[in-house]
Amino acid sequence: MKNPLPRNVNKTLLIALAIFISASAVTILSGYYIYQYQKKEIGRSASQQLTAIAELKVWEISNWRNERLGDANVIYKNDAFAENVEKYFNNPLSHELKNDVLSLLAATQNSYQYQNILLIDKNKTTRLAIHKYDPDFGIHHADIINNAFDANDIIISDIHRDERDNSTHISVVIPIVIIKKSRSITIGTVIILLDPQHRLYPTIKKWPMPSETGEALLVHRDGNEVVFLNELRHIKNIPLMLRYPITQTSLPAVRAVLGLKGAIEGIDYRKKKVFAAVKAVPDTTWFLVTKIDQEEIFSSLATRFWLTVFFILVTISIMGILIAYVWRYQQAKYYREKYELEDKRASLYARSLIEASLDPLVTISPEGKIMDVNESTEFVTGRSRKELIGSNFSNYFTEPEKADEGYKLVFEKGMVR
Repeated sequence: MKNPLPRNVNKTLLIALAIFISASAVTILSGYYIYQYQKKEIGRSASQQLTAIAELKVWEISNWRNERLGDANVIYKNDAFAENVEKYFNNPLSHELKNDVLSLLAATQNSYQYQNILLIDKNKTTRLAIHKYDPDFGIHHADIINNAFDANDIIISDIHRDERDNSTHISVVIPIVIIKKSRSITIGTVIILLDPQHRLYPTIKKWPMPSETGEALLVHRDGNEVVFLNELRHIKNIPLMLRYPITQTSLPAVRAVLGLKGAIEGIDYRKKKVFAAVKAVPDTTWFLVTKIDQEEIFSSLATRFWLTVFFILVTISIMGILIAYVWRYQQAKYYREKYELEDKRASLYARSLIEASLDPLVTISPEGKIMDVNESTEFVTGRSRKELIGSNFSNYFTEPEKADEGYKLVFEKGMVR
């Protein structure tokens, strides 16, 4: 079947379809790039927040360590205390000397509610303690005591676990130094036992904003493994018990101990995709990892995605409606012009037939008014066409009444005999 529309109209249709397809493609691509841009910006914003939180946590941990060093320095730089300890070691039965030593230890313990403070001699024997203690405590901590002896300085240990009850501790080892004949002699140590549950773990655990998955981790490297030092939010574990091989590089914690810094992406210990930030804690073997699930970060993006899809569909629909309207308008215009032309041609043809007739021909209205005449009528009546149109048809007959009856009968019955 041939298309009744001319080529120029078909061309308009093709152009309209091309515009519609192109505009739809541009709209879809624009929506896609807007979505990707929003996703990238949300991820970048999350990484910046995690980096800021990591820096805040590291600053808080450093402050916590500095406070512990401040308490330790009260003992370390106290020459009178060192002299009293030496006297007590030489005369352990003296209650007065014992009380002098214990008074400073008790004051230090009360300032922070330490777990315990112990006085240990150079043979690793525990001589005094604020609370009940293990007689072999010094032997169990021989390595860190020797490190303090060698460094002749305060040492804060790593977090360690008591094998007997699985409790965790941090030890602050303070060498007791006396000066004799211009020589520094270490006669023992004071060890302050800290419970990380008291302040350190809560400081790490606290998240500065509402979040269902936000979490801070304290980790360090032990050989070929990364060790989680603090309690975790999402699984119940004993600190220092959860370990992963450093070959599992998808873990942000592993990347941290391998030296990576700043914002990263990875998979956490729950097999969840996360945004993370890592930062080393100064003067320690620790690394701080802050992380949050990507699913939580992108949860708001789902709403934006469907809004974008809705916008695209509405835009394409509006363009389709407009193009359909333009097409229908062009089609209607074409047929209207075509019909008007055909009607004009028919009128001209009918007129030519009327004018060609030798008989007078007249068209009249139902009221008997002349509407049109041919040249023969003008010739017979002796009046111009202009004069005839609008005049009464019956006036041009010798018997006007019969003429009226005749044309009325025609209008009534459609013919006259």
